Amino acid sequence: MTDAASGTQTDGHRTLYPLLLLATAAATFATSSTSTDTIGRAASITGNQTIVSAGRVFELGFFTPDSAADGRTYLGIWYANIPGPTVVWVANRETPVINSPGVLKLSPDGRLVILDWIDDKERITVWSSGAPATSRATAQLLDDGNFILSADGSGSPQSVSWQGFNYPTNTRLPGMKLGVDTKAGVDRNITSWSSPSDPSPGTFTPNNRRLRQSVLIALAATISSVLILVSCCWWFWRSKVTRKIQSEMALSAPSSENDALPFKVRMKHPSLSPVRDQPLDEDRKSAAADKDVDQLPLFDLEAILDATDNFAEHNKIGEGGFGPVYKGMLEDGQRVAVKKLAQGSMQGQGAEEFMNEVILIAKLQHRNLVRLLGCCIDDNKRMLVYEYLRNQSLDIFIFDEGKRRLLRWHKRFEIILGIARGLQYLHEDSRFRIIHRDLKASNVLLDRNMIPKISDFGIARMFGGDQTTAYTFGYMSPEYAMDGVISMKSDVFSFGVLVLEIITGKRNRGSYEPEHDLNLLGYAWMMWKEGRGVDLLDEIMGANFHHDKVLRCTQVALLCVEAQPRNRPSISTVVMMLASENAMLPEPNEPGVKNTGRSTSDAESLQSFTANYVTVTSLEGR
Repeated sequence: MTDAASGTQTDGHRTLYPLLLLATAAATFATSSTSTDTIGRAASITGNQTIVSAGRVFELGFFTPDSAADGRTYLGIWYANIPGPTVVWVANRETPVINSPGVLKLSPDGRLVILDWIDDKERITVWSSGAPATSRATAQLLDDGNFILSADGSGSPQSVSWQGFNYPTNTRLPGMKLGVDTKAGVDRNITSWSSPSDPSPGTFTPNNRRLRQSVLIALAATISSVLILVSCCWWFWRSKVTRKIQSEMALSAPSSENDALPFKVRMKHPSLSPVRDQPLDEDRKSAAADKDVDQLPLFDLEAILDATDNFAEHNKIGEGGFGPVYKGMLEDGQRVAVKKLAQGSMQGQGAEEFMNEVILIAKLQHRNLVRLLGCCIDDNKRMLVYEYLRNQSLDIFIFDEGKRRLLRWHKRFEIILGIARGLQYLHEDSRFRIIHRDLKASNVLLDRNMIPKISDFGIARMFGGDQTTAYTFGYMSPEYAMDGVISMKSDVFSFGVLVLEIITGKRNRGSYEPEHDLNLLGYAWMMWKEGRGVDLLDEIMGANFHHDKVLRCTQVALLCVEAQPRNRPSISTVVMMLASENAMLPEPNEPGVKNTGRSTSDAESLQSFTANYVTVTSLEGR
């Protein structure tokens, strides 16, 4: 209390102020850290909220890496008492939250999920834990740094249905085991971050399996060397004994020209006879001829029908010029995409010829190509079985008002560069030169990390030259539209159109300048000539983009869609111009097709432009 005469405070009030300051500090801390180490069904973590282990050793929450200018956030664990934070584990290291704040919660089936915002009302799951638990599940952060999901909420070791220690990142904590766990079905290993601002898996990892393999190989080599040495010694001893016996027989036998002992000795070894060795050579040739076929699974029709639920309509995920595509699940649980090739388009192609084409496609392996797993042949039915990519095709993202928010500029640039590298492999780096003939947004699929993979490559070869299956209107080069001429530069033209669509988030088929009736190519050319090329960028990007890269991508796209094929760059030059910030780019000329913004139907356009269709593409051995 305050003395009325002097206005001074008593000792009781002087001790009250520190207590008030301590209470204020505690209230401030409570806004960013919950008071428990557990997340239940009714709880969640978002923004700067965290949970701390019981002994206050580790803390879990969302963080943004240092120097991450694009605002990506991750769910991580760090030491609670070390400033930094010093991150030791990351959950969604390959799928960051783009539109903060992210949310960590338990789903109705007991999974841990991280949610990202598409807009103010809709959220999507960017990461989830393993198999579902139960409605009583809880998640707990332990003092050893392990983040566990308890199926019954007890936290006992027997109740753990998922744990972070099975999925280490770049730090090995005490108690964390590495290597293969056959019971849990995981291969645990630590992997470096890609960079200080990017926790996605880098290139460095202590490969224990490779070390064990190296030891086994060295041991096998040592044993082989000993066996070879023993064999040589035995052969030397046997030869010496044989020569001694031959000498004794020669001394004891009468001299005769018919008793030529060396010939008689050779006849005692029929395995050296070329007649006996010949079937072995034939077997080797047969095995070599069957090797490629053995490497490509041939599915029976019944397995495909079971996987796709008899090609049910709800499993249909797309349809192109070569036939519909269905998602399915094989008997072993593997998800696949099955392309059902249009009947009557194979022109009497036999099963052997079809298999040769499929094996050729299967040999094309690249990071930016969809992987072919096998095929199915049943009478005149032909089906191709591909890996299933859950994010499906690029057009679903770039042309959707909500989903294209997930594709920030850095990700769009990575997609553009990935498509270019995949096309470069088809044109120049594979064993055979492949012209895609239908490159478009719906034929570029995205894996779980949004890495682009080109699909439908090589399938055009299976269809006859008089089929109008090459190129979709809007991606069609002028020389093909007018004269039916196809070359690698036709693919380059389609790539240029696709790049402009990725930059702008707009389809090429449409009118974007009503006064001049311009499609996307014409509109992009007009903006470029007016010095406003950067204004082509999707307005949803805001100010979060790289100015020079946007201009460079726009300029490369306009170079690719020039009217004359000889003026378009090769795809390897395109990759160089995109990847190098110091590359000198020529000024583009006017695009080849710039004023077709009218809503003419695709069927009418194809009918008018493919009267003189011929095929001039072929496979060339390198």
